[in-house]
This record gives sequence, structure tokens and C-alpha cells, in this order.
Amino acid sequence: MPQLRQDPTTRDWVVIATERAKRPHDFQKEVAPSELGAHDPKCPFCPGNEGMTPPEEFAIRHEGGDSSEWRVRVIPNKFAALQPRDDLGRRVSGLFRQAPDYGNHEVIIETPRHDRPIPLMERGHVEDLIRAYRARYLALREDERLELILIFKNHGRAAGTSLEHPHSQLIATPVVPADIRVCFEIAA
Repeated sequence: MPQLRQDPTTRDWVVIATERAKRPHDFQKEVAPSELGAHDPKCPFCPGNEGMTPPEEFAIRHEGGDSSEWRVRVIPNKFAALQPRDDLGRRVSGLFRQAPDYGNHEVIIETPRHDRPIPLMERGHVEDLIRAYRARYLALREDERLELILIFKNHGRAAGTSLEHPHSQLIATPVVPADIRVCFEIAA
């Protein structure tokens, strides 16, 4: 089970999530978007494969069309580093202060098209993507236990992405990493 652990020397909190090593397709050959098709029948993020993912948290759908036709989907990360839970009790175990892996870890599936990264999207679709980011940020901001909501994108195998389908991630944590705290202290 993942957990938050505090480094006793720096007092920084880190996420220990060994389950993330089980993600699929690690070290798969990277393919340029121009070589990808619009749909990959094996990709869990492609339309028609929604049953391969956890139920969606949020979606933006085509107007007036079939309500199953989505433009942007947000799902819980199947290999989440952090998960929503009730118990936030911190404890000491040996050298480390520990806390349950409380938080949120979501995947934003940016487009139904397997071959359409953000630079190739139409302006309206990019606007929908930003609306989805905003909607999830505002929804998670309501949880007073969360201190940081971060939206990020890994692009390519070297950055840690395990699936080629265009997607971003959102992670929300009950602690603020030291480097981000320092940035806010400098700005203040």
C-alpha cells in the first residue's frame, strides 16, 4: 500500500508507491504521433475501451450528439500514488513519520484521438481540456485536507509516461513539498 513518509533529515514528505511499478507498457518503444493511428484497439484510453479504465470522475461530451461520445475524460489513476480515504492519522515507525496515502491521483484523457497531442488539437478542444483541468481543480479544492493540487504532463517514455495516448495527470496531496513551499516564500 502506498504511504506518505517524512524524511527525518530534511523533513520533506515523499510518496512511497511501489504499486506504480506494475504499470503497463513500461519501456515500450516510443512512436511519433504521425505514426500512430486515430484509434488503438488495445489502448484503454481510446473510445470503446472505457471498460478498461476505472469509472470516470468527470467528462466533457459532444453537444447534441450521442452522450457516450466524449471529448475529454477524467478517471482515477489505476496505479494511483495517492487515494482518497478517511484515516489521515500520522504515526512514527522506526526512523520515519508516516501517514496513509491520502490524496487524489487522476488521469485526464485529453482527446479520444490516439494520435492527437495538444499541439495538433483544434483550439476549441484545447479550451475543453482547460475547462476539465479547472473543473477538477475546483472540485478537489473543496477538500480542506488537501494542501496542493498539481496538474502535470509527462511526455514520452523518458519522462515516465506508460501509455502513448495523449493524457495528463492531476495529483492532490495533504502536504506541500519543500521546493514548492520555498517558491511561495520567495514570492511572498
